[in-house]
Amino acid sequence: MKKTLFIITVALLATSCNGDDIAPSSEKDSALVTRISRNGLTQFEFFYDIRKRPYRYNIYYGGNIATYTLYEYDEKGIKEMRRYNADDHSLIIRIVFTHDNFGRVIKADDYKWPEYDEDINITTEFEYDVSGRLIALDYTKVGEPTLYREAYEYDDKGNLITRRNTQNPNQADEYLQFEHKFTPTAQPLPNSWRHYAFILGIPVFHEEIRNMFHSQVHAKRWNDENVLTNETRLEFSGQEFDDDGNLIYQIITQKNLLHPENPDTVYEMAYDYEPQN
Repeated sequence: MKKTLFIITVALLATSCNGDDIAPSSEKDSALVTRISRNGLTQFEFFYDIRKRPYRYNIYYGGNIATYTLYEYDEKGIKEMRRYNADDHSLIIRIVFTHDNFGRVIKADDYKWPEYDEDINITTEFEYDVSGRLIALDYTKVGEPTLYREAYEYDDKGNLITRRNTQNPNQADEYLQFEHKFTPTAQPLPNSWRHYAFILGIPVFHEEIRNMFHSQVHAKRWNDENVLTNETRLEFSGQEFDDDGNLIYQIITQKNLLHPENPDTVYEMAYDYEPQN
């Protein structure tokens, strides 16, 4: 089996992630997303327990379920996640979390398939600012220097506005791999979403959650020779909302800024929610 490298990326976190803090909210915008569809096909399904904590997350490909992820909690919060292949239920990835005294995740140990020689393949360390916002993630392969560092910046309202990925930080071959600039909408990511948005962002940075609260995303990517290899802009339009103010539909247009002669890619996105009591 090819040993594909899965990396944890959790840019969705902005506050403490203590699972004990999660409780039903009276906020108008607290409805939880249960399904995200693209061009009429389901992409993601989300399932929550009575405390509004995700316990299962399905990823679809071509209209069929491809993988599913299960979550476990203890008194500190998220304890472990495991992702499985939907066809044969084989384990793809297992991540075990460590918390600090404030209930924040400070380390994630990434266990891979049984045929890996070492028990832990990747360790991720989390860094926060004085406001409890995630400002950096460091990814380290066992016994090797840091693979890469992701850094996050926020505006004065706490909205994520920049994400940067630096490969081989503080090494001779260090280089900036990509940079994303986010323009928030007037309605930011609700506070009541931050806990489960953090959990659902592991181990892949799922832009689909954040894209519900962006008006534009400008992305650049470079190779290890510092040559710009890709530059795109996402533009969001056609938003529709239900009677409770939840986004239920929008159009995402991707423009290729490096090669403007290429046609735009257009997606129609639809969002379903858990019924509110």
